Amino acid sequence: MSSSNNSGKVLKLKSKDNQIFEVEESVAIQSELIKNMVEAGCDIGVIPLLMVHSKTLRNVIEWCQKHVDYVEENDNESNEEEVKNWESEICEEENNNGSDEEEIRNWESEICEEENNNGSDEEEIRNWESEICEEENNGSDEEEIKNWESEENNDGSDKEEVTNWESEENNAGSDNDELRNWESEENNAGSDNDELKNWESKFVDIDKDSLYELLLAADYLNIDSLLDRVIKQVADMIKASRSVEEVRQTFGIKSDFTPEEEEEIRKEISWID
Repeated sequence: MSSSNNSGKVLKLKSKDNQIFEVEESVAIQSELIKNMVEAGCDIGVIPLLMVHSKTLRNVIEWCQKHVDYVEENDNESNEEEVKNWESEICEEENNNGSDEEEIRNWESEICEEENNNGSDEEEIRNWESEICEEENNGSDEEEIKNWESEENNDGSDKEEVTNWESEENNAGSDNDELRNWESEENNAGSDNDELKNWESKFVDIDKDSLYELLLAADYLNIDSLLDRVIKQVADMIKASRSVEEVRQTFGIKSDFTPEEEEEIRKEISWID
């Protein structure tokens, strides 16, 4: 039985009842036991798994395959999202470059116009200064000239402040776009994670004996994700039990105490209730 359609090295796993499973290496090495055997070069031929029955091994392979597929799908979606963001940034840069060139041309035109205006303004200033010199109130006129020149300089600084503000606004818009992209990726990742958790819950919702065999297999094969999920399922079953007797009945546990001893213990811990 092949567990994957992807190309890659295939390992042969042999169950306790001598059934052979052909499994992609990327799936099989979700087991630390098998991974260590592969790294040690012990994966030639058939890998015997003498502690796992074929029915349980089939379920284990299904678990590993699902988690490998989940990682690959999320990686592909992440890569596609990165490509889209990159293309969007390229288009935005091209548009910005076009607008920047237009701004440069406008700026150059304004500079030329200002230079021409400055030439005529200087001529007017000189004429005006000459007329002022002929008048008696030279001191007050010079003060007016200085005030006028100061206002002209202030106009330049105001233009610079406007330019800086526009630059900050553009940067803020770019930051908002990045935040929205990040929030979208987080929402997609959360949705995929919820789907996987729902699948895991259904996967371990099996009869007690099968769950016990799955627990032993996960421990033997050293698959942490499966072992943790099965243990959680067992813990949930214990929580759902209302009494010690129900727990014993659920898991087939025999009491080590006689009825008299149990009664004595209940009296001693009656304060717990």
